[in-house]
Amino acid sequence: MAQFGSALAWGASGRRFKSGRPDHDFFWDFMNKDLLDVLACPICHGKLEYNKSEQELICQLDKIAFPIREGVPVMLEEQARYLRE
Repeated sequence: MAQFGSALAWGASGRRFKSGRPDHDFFWDFMNKDLLDVLACPICHGKLEYNKSEQELICQLDKIAFPIREGVPVMLEEQARYLRE
């Protein structure tokens, strides 16, 4: 019988992650399309875009970027950064 939680340490390719946890980039590459359909900007409720290189969700209407930390989007205005025009 498998140990509880042991499946979380295995990747899609069947290899074990070094840290025992999934790679966050892999998670966002796999799930971002579905999650972006559900997530909205907490300020204007507009659509968000995923910026892989900066690990951010960007609202073009408000010119604000919300960070993704350890695979979790931080949708707080206090934690966001405003984009330059």
